[in-house]
Amino acid sequence: GRDVPTKAAMLAWTNTQIPEHNIHNFTTDWNSGLALCALVERIKPGSCPDYSNLDPQNGLANCELGIRLAEEHFAIPRILEAAALSNPNVDELSVMTYVSYFCKPANDNLMRWLRDTLPDRNITNLTTDWNSGINLAYLVDTILPGSFPNWSQLNVADAVQNLDKAIDVAKKQLQVDPFIKAAQMADPTVDELNQAIMLLRLQTVYKQTPRTIICSGPGLIKACIRCPTNFQEQRGKLP
Repeated sequence: GRDVPTKAAMLAWTNTQIPEHNIHNFTTDWNSGLALCALVERIKPGSCPDYSNLDPQNGLANCELGIRLAEEHFAIPRILEAAALSNPNVDELSVMTYVSYFCKPANDNLMRWLRDTLPDRNITNLTTDWNSGINLAYLVDTILPGSFPNWSQLNVADAVQNLDKAIDVAKKQLQVDPFIKAAQMADPTVDELNQAIMLLRLQTVYKQTPRTIICSGPGLIKACIRCPTNFQEQRGKLP
């Protein structure tokens, strides 16, 4: 990245995609092939559905599976062979370069989700469309309705201030931290990967949040998104 070392950005991006694998490096953490197969499955669900059942001791076979599926589903070139990836002494830069090829299909997915989620905002990229902070504020309010009700009144000229406000709401109400600071997010030359990390984190929260609540009856006390819903039992015949 421009403002953040590429390795730090790639680690943050990877752990946003497959947090259950808690990746710390681009060497031994990839030897079992499980992280690679998980990444393939995350980007294209159903492409490697049984990855969690793979034996980590079969690193060579697992790496070969992941590399083959990546080539088949995402046209990712085989710049790294399974024998190398499963070796504890694998070259770090080679693995990092290989994993970076997954950013394109993943970001394509992210863009589709953003367009579907904010259809009236005409989202075309993961960089300059987010500089003013207005789209980020709108996204936060869409994920948690009412959390940023005045997003449409934000001034484009107050980009850093807008971003700071949106980041603050995201942190306090959605437990989502940004990867870079507001001033960096407002920079037109911001690196796409750095910008995408927070958007991916917000997407994760969105997918974990129920979007529709349908309930009725005298026993209902309260119902709202991301809040407890309590019911009282009422015995007797239904109306």
